[in-house]
Amino acid sequence: MRATCSIILFVAATGCQFRHATLPIETVPESKRVPQADPYSPYDAWNRVTEGDIGEDLFAAPLADGSGVVFSSNRHSKNFKIYLRRFAGRTLRALTHGEGDDLYPAVSPDGTKVAFTSNRNGAWRIFLLSDLDAPSVERLGNDAAEAIHPAWSPGGDAIAYSRRSPVSGDWEVWILDLQTAQERFLCEGLFAVFDPTGERLALQRHRRRDAEWYAIWTVQADGTQEREIICGADWGAANPTWSPNGEWIAFNSVAKQPDGHRDLERGDDLYKIRATGDGLTRLTFRASAEWNPCWGRDGKVYFSAAPDGQVAVWSVEPGP
Repeated sequence: MRATCSIILFVAATGCQFRHATLPIETVPESKRVPQADPYSPYDAWNRVTEGDIGEDLFAAPLADGSGVVFSSNRHSKNFKIYLRRFAGRTLRALTHGEGDDLYPAVSPDGTKVAFTSNRNGAWRIFLLSDLDAPSVERLGNDAAEAIHPAWSPGGDAIAYSRRSPVSGDWEVWILDLQTAQERFLCEGLFAVFDPTGERLALQRHRRRDAEWYAIWTVQADGTQEREIICGADWGAANPTWSPNGEWIAFNSVAKQPDGHRDLERGDDLYKIRATGDGLTRLTFRASAEWNPCWGRDGKVYFSAAPDGQVAVWSVEPGP
């Protein structure tokens, strides 16, 4: 199955059949595991970030100062809107309103702006909330093609995003310079994110054969040195996110686990792997699906999951 905008909420891992064997997983010795009813990792002590009994909370983006989280939710309407929750209180504040779905929020490095994806004008485009305290919305980029998943550069002067080629229909990574408004093609792929230095990006990319599962790749910001980091013969790797020090990349697997909790549109478990391609470590072990991880500057990995049947934002400590 190829990723399309018809399943934009949960574009996950189908799209590429990998060429390498599954990498060995670093496991935690039994003597160091926390005794629990289920075989959870000691890293698997979750913290629930959002509360609610209706709708779904998706695409968590923690604020740079660790004071809160921005996310998409349809808890108050049929459409997904962007919300802000400060950890110091229990209240939510809606940042976007009106028709259409607002997805994939990305908080600027200085914590004052939010870029996001919306189809409020019909097609998927990138928009910008210029001020969290007094939000006003402007559209970014041109009308050449559908665009989703903005990701800020560390300096806040550029945004990487996924753009669907109007010619081939394939997803491509483009870079928008916010100072000049110039856009440039980077490479083929989807869901690209800058590393903390701004010199590399991680992304997911599929092969054009067999089951077309996605794999995680890295590429230099100038489009050179493309490198495949993790792949599997019969499972996918999706939604990469960098650790604050740039050493690790977390992602969610799809159809990797044999114990039945496979959700092909979302995922099954979270993993981390060094950007050098070694040290694959499983982070979550629950029966629920976990997807769309985002590694915050506070060191926690934020993600969506529904262990109790209600899709909410959770966080987990990813270990050293």
